[in-house]
Amino acid sequence: MNFVIYGEDKLLMEQRLKTLKKKYHIQEDDMNIVTYWCQDTPLSSIIEDALTPPFLSEYKMIVVKNPVFLTTQKQKIASDEDIQKFMDYLKLDNPTTVLVIYHDQRNFDERKKVVKMLRKEAQFYEINPLNYYKVSDTARQAVKKRNCTIDDDALELLLSRKGTNLMDIASEVEKL
Repeated sequence: MNFVIYGEDKLLMEQRLKTLKKKYHIQEDDMNIVTYWCQDTPLSSIIEDALTPPFLSEYKMIVVKNPVFLTTQKQKIASDEDIQKFMDYLKLDNPTTVLVIYHDQRNFDERKKVVKMLRKEAQFYEINPLNYYKVSDTARQAVKKRNCTIDDDALELLLSRKGTNLMDIASEVEKL
């Protein structure tokens, strides 16, 4: 299973990553979650780890941060051979490894063959910054989901006190 989480809202990106961890029963203190920084670790080592079976668990998660080899930035870390191994891995799609490309920018180089393959072989989550209306709608839906109601003035007051921080708003709604 291959996923790409990218965008500019790090809080929402972390929430999406947390959701994936929960879905695949990956615990933070588990031996089956590894985070790699592309500038520090050769791509071949990351792929080798992705091919290794999980330890006493159904799944393992590999989070790859700062994937410069997928961007418009110049990089010297990933060789053409390593990039080919990565593309071969994407085709394989190891069913016991949850590979997450985590990139806090939007500068993928869509002209690169590896990016085109990633678009085809992975599920992309583009995380856009929240605006006031999106937060308002999300808060209203959360209240409704709990079979409650909130009038416009009360919602306005809640949002004015919490801003557009969805985590704070969600915790306030939980108290209802």
